[in-house]
Amino acid sequence: MPSAYPDTPSFNPLESHSPTTPSTKASNFLATEIYNIGAQPGIRSLPPSPERDFLVLTWGPVVYRTTYSPLSDQLLPLFLRVLSTEVQAAIPRCLPGTRKQLLLLETNYACKVFSDEKQYGHADIGAVRRAFHNWKRAELALPVMELPTRLRVCLVVDEGVVEELAGMVRRREHMVDGETEEGEMIMDDGEKETDGEFESESESGSSYYARCPVIMVEENFPDRRRRDSNPADGVYPGWTKVALSTVVEVLDGLRFGNGLSRYHRPGKVYLGEDRWS
Repeated sequence: MPSAYPDTPSFNPLESHSPTTPSTKASNFLATEIYNIGAQPGIRSLPPSPERDFLVLTWGPVVYRTTYSPLSDQLLPLFLRVLSTEVQAAIPRCLPGTRKQLLLLETNYACKVFSDEKQYGHADIGAVRRAFHNWKRAELALPVMELPTRLRVCLVVDEGVVEELAGMVRRREHMVDGETEEGEMIMDDGEKETDGEFESESESGSSYYARCPVIMVEENFPDRRRRDSNPADGVYPGWTKVALSTVVEVLDGLRFGNGLSRYHRPGKVYLGEDRWS
């Protein structure tokens, strides 16, 4: 992977978490999500491979695609672009830090997508959880450790997620409330179109599709703090729905062994900052 600082090829990313570097939310997140796993003996000994690079050089969610309809073929690239956009927009908002720390987070972000119709087509949440568990156990051979949160939860794109995104696309393409006196097109969720360009009311850099939901599944193996592969309890089924704009917030909130249930409300989508749809 290219250095985050092309003009300093010998830059050591661990320096951003050294005693001489300010301790910030960004530096703490870098430590728990990237640096600590790379220091594990079982991980250090892995031969170079894409899987090893994903573990020790990047951070970002694992995504399972379970729908292979024509609509999903059309919209999956958009979904992944929106996910990346929302992650980049959330970094300075949720993980404040020095310029170098933020740059490391921005440039080292990567998601891993499992897309195989034979294996995952129409898979339910239980099947996805088992696939995620088996990938960590058999292919990564992870030792018992304090897992980064990106290896304790995964995202699922099913037909319901695709249909939600499709509805947003349709609403963006068509006028809902007509033209205002200023000639602006007002969309039903507060977005405006001026001279053919859509503008978000958010100043955070989030996109028009920030509230697109995605399924987040909790699977803690082999975390030494939470060894419950399926942590379902009461009204919490072991998974929930979150808006794409909240993925970084939730990943940060799950650090240090916290569970996903705190973000769950039955039939609701987590919108961030203790708000649900």
